[in-house]
Amino acid sequence: MQDLAPWEPLAQGGTPTPPTDSPLPMFLLAQQARRATGTERQRLASELNGLLEDLVAEGGG
Repeated sequence: MQDLAPWEPLAQGGTPTPPTDSPLPMFLLAQQARRATGTERQRLASELNGLLEDLVAEGGG
């Protein structure tokens, strides 16, 4: 702990979650769907399609 400045917070494990209103979560979901197989791929693709339908319904398409 000697190499941290006194005002620097301790590192926490994991990866920070991006804000849900950014395009990054949709990109990540699309990448997960592309890598998945079988029923997992179908589930992820269905979830992504639902999010895209919501965007269109909200006028964002």
